[in-house]
Amino acid sequence: MANSNGNTPIHRISLGGGRVRLNIFANEGKHGTYHTVSASRMYRDGEEVKWSQSMRRDDAVFAEKGYAQAYDWICEAEREAKEE
Repeated sequence: MANSNGNTPIHRISLGGGRVRLNIFANEGKHGTYHTVSASRMYRDGEEVKWSQSMRRDDAVFAEKGYAQAYDWICEAEREAKEE
């Protein structure tokens, strides 16, 4: 799933049995690489699977945990990049 800039995620975190997904993107800016995170939840419209950025009450807990995991992953990736 690409973001609005056409980037594809460099890492994905799935929680809640895959119901909540967080995508981490690497972007190039004036001062180097920076990361962004987007969260979405899966729902069904009949037989069709769709994704929404709006979280329901029970999904919010998974999103919170996912953002914490995304933060940890980004910090580790930035630390490793500095060591290279």
